[in-house]
Amino acid sequence: MMCGRLGFTAVLAALVAATPAASQEAFIGFERGQLRAGDVALAGRTNLIVVEFLDPKKTGLGKATAALLFKDLVATVGDQPGAGVLSASPPIGQRIADFVERDQHRAAQRIGQEQRGRLVLWGSIEPFGDQLVVNASLTMLAATEDPELILQLAVQKQPVPDVASELPWTRFDLPPVVIRRAPYFDRVAIAGAAGVPMRAAPEPSAAVLRTARPGEQLAVRDMHEEWAVLADGPRRVFVDAKPRPDSGAAFQVMPRRVGVLAVEPVHAEPSERAAVVGRLEPQRVYAAFGRRSVDGQSWLQVDAGGRRGWIRQARAPAVHDIAAVSLAAASLRFAFANSEAAEFELRRFLARPESERGGVVTAGALQFLAATILRRPSSTQAERDAALELLDRAVAETPYDASALNLRAVARLGLRGGLAAIEDLEAALTIDPLNGRARILAAAIKRASESSNPAVVAQLKLREPEFLRRLDGLMARFAARGDSQSPPRRFIEDMQRIFEPPRR
Repeated sequence: MMCGRLGFTAVLAALVAATPAASQEAFIGFERGQLRAGDVALAGRTNLIVVEFLDPKKTGLGKATAALLFKDLVATVGDQPGAGVLSASPPIGQRIADFVERDQHRAAQRIGQEQRGRLVLWGSIEPFGDQLVVNASLTMLAATEDPELILQLAVQKQPVPDVASELPWTRFDLPPVVIRRAPYFDRVAIAGAAGVPMRAAPEPSAAVLRTARPGEQLAVRDMHEEWAVLADGPRRVFVDAKPRPDSGAAFQVMPRRVGVLAVEPVHAEPSERAAVVGRLEPQRVYAAFGRRSVDGQSWLQVDAGGRRGWIRQARAPAVHDIAAVSLAAASLRFAFANSEAAEFELRRFLARPESERGGVVTAGALQFLAATILRRPSSTQAERDAALELLDRAVAETPYDASALNLRAVARLGLRGGLAAIEDLEAALTIDPLNGRARILAAAIKRASESSNPAVVAQLKLREPEFLRRLDGLMARFAARGDSQSPPRRFIEDMQRIFEPPRR
């Protein structure tokens, strides 16, 4: 009888309100987008491409930087199933630097397309006395090509039609990094299983002075184009460091510095059973001196407050000198839906000083991290609340970006209900009155409010009077806009605005 007086929707809403939080979380989900018709695994675009850095003063540092970053990324994400790290090849008959110099971002997009790249790392480097000025950028596939860059709302595991938004930032230009040349190239490397030939000069035909034995630690002191310059006792020797798919088999470059996300013990020997000689603290950076492999696990020797000890490499990830390398590693994990590793890398990146990130880059990383948490089926209400706070921070970083508000509207609709989503759409249209994605979302929410599915209506709070009043006001704004333009003309403009590159 109560059901007859209140209606099924109201009863369901009451039941949802009385349901424990863990059960309520099961109603709402956040998914990635769907591949377009005809796409098969993004046409095989699975690689992270490293492009030779521009070298305006023709010092050879462009090749050296790309070779070193390639080695860093292989060591960082080489375990990612399905992904590869490749060195960019130029179009036939062109030098890679000449090709990239004309238009770096468009060149990166073309290189990614031709070499099956999902992400492309590129930039420039220039000496300034004993220092290096490094500019690095990361280009990703657009949201129209990569479903990982779409946040889709689902209720009871069913996507709500058109209630989805792009993660808007796919080109990241990071602030310049100024670093002294000596520490930048000063690394420890580990010889591969086949040993490493050490030559008298940076030439393939130069005499081999000796061959480093497998597992031997090598002291890298500098780079000469795509050759590593090593200290072998009192003499200088050269090792081929040209980026190759099998470069890890030749020699691996160890991280120069490491950090942790939580307090981690450091042991006297590379064993969990060995005595603890110190601890590594979050938000600090520690020097790394060497590596050992014990029972299939890699251990790093680090300086723990003036005393050296050992920590498992998995617990002390590299803190890269170039922030773009950290972002590339995090973005690759995100692109492959490796949620645990993506969250770890993204938090490490966001722990870097603000001066190394910039507003747009920070906003993009916050959005990636929020999407990672929201898509995780096991995320708790507290974790979802924390994801919303990340999106709040992203909006604060780029207050001029309507697309950040559209993205947050999708999350708020699922977690806070229709009224919270409408507030974001109103704000997006205040910034950009012609924003096409906000129009699509408002129309989709309107259709959802008229849905015959009581779970959707009740869980998303789509029948509250204030929500309906403001939704009607929003739709009225659309109806009043641009009556002098034909519907096809307005549609074309909306689509152009949706798919244009993010505004700087």
